[in-house]
Amino acid sequence: QRFGVNVWAGIIDGRLIGPLLLPGCLTGPRCLNFLQEVLAQFLENVSLHIHQHMWFQHDGAPAHDA
Repeated sequence: QRFGVNVWAGIIDGRLIGPLLLPGCLTGPRCLNFLQEVLAQFLENVSLHIHQHMWFQHDGAPAHDA
């Protein structure tokens, strides 16, 4: 049987944030919820200067929009 695991981790200013296991199949709405709710909580204490210079990269994700 085929299975997969969705994991998010970040590196900010040399520090590892996460990893977080994302439950279930990662759909567009679930990804949006993660970015707006869960990730936002992890980034609350990151300075505005760092926010302005952050990059997001989805490794292995096919091109999509939702």
